[in-house]
Amino acid sequence: MSEDDLSALEGNLARQEEALLRNDAFAFHEEDRKFHDYFMKTYGNAMITDFITNLRDRIEGINVNMLKQPGNMELFWSEHRRILEALRRKDGEGATKEMDEHLKGGKERLLRG
Repeated sequence: MSEDDLSALEGNLARQEEALLRNDAFAFHEEDRKFHDYFMKTYGNAMITDFITNLRDRIEGINVNMLKQPGNMELFWSEHRRILEALRRKDGEGATKEMDEHLKGGKERLLRG
């Protein structure tokens, strides 16, 4: 991962944090999508990326409502931060582990409503 990529992700996390501090779930959600889109487009399969994007579009309102639940924006932001920190350390295994935990946790929170 290039320094430019890492800087772009840092900028994304800064915008997430700004939205978090404003308690703006919509803005946070938009930056959250961009964070995940970066990884899907960079490392993913185009067909799977299209499928996930379509699915996310269908449940967008649910995602925003989930972000409005107390503590969820902070939790997602901190998970994103840990992923980026692992990438900065060039710890691919650690980044993969953090992303896996983040996605599993998001799925669990989504299913709980």
